[in-house]
Amino acid sequence: MRFEIPAEKATRTTVSVYSITGKRVDLIADGFFDSGLHEVQWDASKYASGIYIIRLEIGTIVLVKQMS
Repeated sequence: MRFEIPAEKATRTTVSVYSITGKRVDLIADGFFDSGLHEVQWDASKYASGIYIIRLEIGTIVLVKQMS
């Protein structure tokens, strides 16, 4: 998953994975990221196949994307 931090300073960023029932199953990233393009990967091999929700929080911005 690629995302861009638009701010000119490091911004608190969290990338979480949720099951379709809303339970958080993994935390991919949690910390301060500098401005620019970033990429994180999720190793889903230890989870059952199905639909998962990725939640990206960059400061006060929240983006949600469905993965299957």
